[in-house]
Amino acid sequence: MASIKISVDRIQPGLHIRLPVKWNDHPFLFNSFKVKTQEQIQIIRHLGIKHVYINPAQSDAEPLPPQQEVKTEDNIPRESELDAEAKKLWQEKQQRIEKLSAYRRRVIHCEKEFERSLACMRAVMNKIRNRPEQAVDEATALVDNIVSKLLSDDHVTLHLMNGKSEFEDIYFHSLNVSVISMMIARAKGLEPSRIKELAFAALFHDIGKIKVPTAIVRKKTPLTEPEKNYLKLHTKYGLDIAGNIEAFPETARTVIAQHHELNDGSGYPMD
Repeated sequence: MASIKISVDRIQPGLHIRLPVKWNDHPFLFNSFKVKTQEQIQIIRHLGIKHVYINPAQSDAEPLPPQQEVKTEDNIPRESELDAEAKKLWQEKQQRIEKLSAYRRRVIHCEKEFERSLACMRAVMNKIRNRPEQAVDEATALVDNIVSKLLSDDHVTLHLMNGKSEFEDIYFHSLNVSVISMMIARAKGLEPSRIKELAFAALFHDIGKIKVPTAIVRKKTPLTEPEKNYLKLHTKYGLDIAGNIEAFPETARTVIAQHHELNDGSGYPMD
């Protein structure tokens, strides 16, 4: 339903209104909101606004009849009271602006760290065949970076991960699993050394997929049975890769081998 223009003397609590002024020309948090109190109406009048737009579909009340007096002289707030209330709203709005600005800065900073970690993850995976020992050292450094940078602001990091689905691949997926594993481990109260151990294993849990054809790994339509069987081999391939790296942690090898096993005994490769 289209909005309806009404004069301010017809506003009453329950109406969902839109103010016909710029966001920075009034003290309310939003241009559109549901009126809750007579005081809000008085502040709108105090600002010199002559009319507003109402959204009937989102309103819980009807506009007052034209020219109906809604207050007596006894209960109309004095100018000084309205000034004080408007000042309070302006202060709250400014605090909200500063809070949002700070959050945006945190998102930008976290996004840079996330992109850097993703680039490091790709570099590690590319080195795993030719320079495996160096790849393990770089993966360990990456885990330390995740702890110090990405885990410092869990909510921003999760928001960022959810918003980057267009980058979905083995590297992005492995980094996501590692970060989320660390968050869960920290919430469970694990020791820092165990958290890093888990994060390292999560980074490499799908390493065997680099030996599976890309057409199968990235296929969007359902896999055929032969393709499913081929994909299941990534746990074996992962163990083969890890087995050729002397410094590869045993706990990470266990995760590579068993991350598709389920508690009820189903899953693979030991089904």
